[in-house]
Amino acid sequence: MTLQSTLACELGLHPITAQLLISRGIENLEEARIFLSPSLDHLPDPFELPDMERACERILTAMQKRETIAIYGDYDVDGCTSAALLTRFFRACGHDPIVFLPHRLRDGYGLSPTGIDILKERGARLIITVDNGMRAEEAIHYAVGKGMDVIVTDHHEGHESPQSAVAVVNPKQGGKISKDLCGVGLALFLAMALRRKLREARMLLNGEPHLGSLLDLVAIGTIADIVPLTNANRVLTSIGLDVLRRTTSVGLRALIQQAGLTSDQISTGTVAFRLAPRINAAGRLDDPMLALELLTTDNPERAAVLSTQLDKLNSERQRTEERVVQEALRIEEKSPSRGAIVAHAPHWHIGVVGIAGSKLVERCGLPAVVCGGEGPLVRGSVRSVRGLDILSCLETCADLLHRFGGHAQAAGVTIELAKLDTFRSRFADVCADRLQHISPPEVRVDAEVNPTEITEHLARDLERFEPFGMGNPEPVFLAHNIEVMEPRTVGDKHLKFTARAQRVSFDAIGFNLAENFIPPSAPCSLTFCPQLNTWNGTTRLQLKVKRMVPSS
Repeated sequence: MTLQSTLACELGLHPITAQLLISRGIENLEEARIFLSPSLDHLPDPFELPDMERACERILTAMQKRETIAIYGDYDVDGCTSAALLTRFFRACGHDPIVFLPHRLRDGYGLSPTGIDILKERGARLIITVDNGMRAEEAIHYAVGKGMDVIVTDHHEGHESPQSAVAVVNPKQGGKISKDLCGVGLALFLAMALRRKLREARMLLNGEPHLGSLLDLVAIGTIADIVPLTNANRVLTSIGLDVLRRTTSVGLRALIQQAGLTSDQISTGTVAFRLAPRINAAGRLDDPMLALELLTTDNPERAAVLSTQLDKLNSERQRTEERVVQEALRIEEKSPSRGAIVAHAPHWHIGVVGIAGSKLVERCGLPAVVCGGEGPLVRGSVRSVRGLDILSCLETCADLLHRFGGHAQAAGVTIELAKLDTFRSRFADVCADRLQHISPPEVRVDAEVNPTEITEHLARDLERFEPFGMGNPEPVFLAHNIEVMEPRTVGDKHLKFTARAQRVSFDAIGFNLAENFIPPSAPCSLTFCPQLNTWNGTTRLQLKVKRMVPSS
């Protein structure tokens, strides 16, 4: 019996579903069960992370001596949720930490002497970084000189592990745990390890903290940070979304209500586009501590005020961001680049340049560097196109940059305004040269199918592939000789129609396809995702169409 047959028979799967699992690297029945039914039991031992033992020992000493513990986070969603998770965990253990989230304009990214001085004044003896710290050797050395120890938990790349830190917990520095964990995932693994150590030391006499209740934060931070939703991230996000749908956090309940969502609408998509931007808005345009307070408050009235405030900031962010995009496009039109967009204006708000850069990449198909500030040092964000390691490109310009760091697809830079033109020229040349060797992305298709194979059974199977995201995209199929019947526009830009072939027909919708739709004179080929759509209490099979072209 083939593996496809075994999976279909043993797990009751549609044959196409079984083949999709094999195509995604599933090699046996047990791996298939784990993929289709993620469980917390599938998470690895947190002590497989480097320096976890050392980190826990120092934290336990701090808790036993009642030292003041400080959590040093970041102003984005991953940094906020990481700090909120550890705050809630320590509070549940009877130890109230102090938290510092840097202000984007005033403090900049990462661990800094300014933040360290503030924490020193507040009595901190131990600093735990979350979602930052890998490139902060000087700041850590400064903290040690002030009489404080530093534990780094970070998932960013770093040439060398900070030597002055007590411990550096980073999956990219070794160990057996997935290197794709983000900051909030690491924060959870630290909490898992600490709970075990606290239990062994008999320091949980008033009850153990319930880590499952923290998974709502993990799901939000993991989805927002756009890390691969595979391995541990798949488990954490899948279960975390379920926790989020019934969250006990008054802050998250207020945020969900402010976003106009119901519990059954919580998904990777609504988290990414409805919840995460509101959390992010605090750090982009105001103070990220607003978001932290929302994520940690137990006061419903305060949660309502904070969620409204974040909603207003998000609306302002959208308007500001679009102005930056339009002005950057005008700059690019005056001086076109062959390899990258590098744009700067002194009045651009540094809090929106990253997302503006992403929009420029989408519209122009080139990597983008968008900077704001009057100088002499200006700061900016870098966004890349698929397949181009932007951090590697920046490293070729390191002598022109005051500071930089990040990932293959996104980074941050600080540069002297006087060097910006030189940087623009070299960086664009480097990107242009490397882009020549990158093939344009093709429309991904998982399988070519006969329309009669598209059934509710298959659609229900595919729901078990969720959550979808980077590393685990929604399955896409291709079918030929489809007749488009009764096409009509809905919501101004979406196309609804009936797809008919070989005596079967389906409801179909193509989001954003109405504008370019040309009624076919002959059957066409559809690229689509089958899904179950419930409307007015009735569930029907529907094709979510991504592309339609005349059949050859």
